[in-house]
Amino acid sequence: MRCPEAKVGSPRCCRRHPAPGTVATGLCRVIGKVRRVRLDYTIVADFAQALPDGKFTIVGGGVDYVNLPAVPGMVPLLSFVCRLVWEALDPTEMEVSIDLTDPDGEPVIPPFQQLARRKGSDENEGLMIVLSFSALSLARNGTYTFGVYLQGQKVGQNMFKTRLMGAN
Repeated sequence: MRCPEAKVGSPRCCRRHPAPGTVATGLCRVIGKVRRVRLDYTIVADFAQALPDGKFTIVGGGVDYVNLPAVPGMVPLLSFVCRLVWEALDPTEMEVSIDLTDPDGEPVIPPFQQLARRKGSDENEGLMIVLSFSALSLARNGTYTFGVYLQGQKVGQNMFKTRLMGAN
């Protein structure tokens, strides 16, 4: 039996297996299949700020490279934005964790952790998380990774590379 709330080709609550980037949060109230929360997007930016109306302001979004005068070096401002979406109809909560690791997989900062709670009953209700860092110290040259975890399971990542100023 297929839940009438499920859309064809959608990673909604009534698919048999979670789609990539989704995590099971409970059982569908219609036929007992699994509900999901998914990671909608991630952005690395020079600066981002959450606004009270659920939007965000972003400057210099889509960071692929961070220019450093030397390694180790310091980034004056850097922000990470992500949005989680509840696709099921019933309220739920999820443990969200975000970390930043260096090219060797070592933590750069302590992980951000939050118990994310659904506030309403709207389908596709989202929760935006904006993390902003000032004077972020980067000890190595290479690729840094922001990882996003739901209930301890990695559901997405966004990377940026360091580039020494003056180097090609």
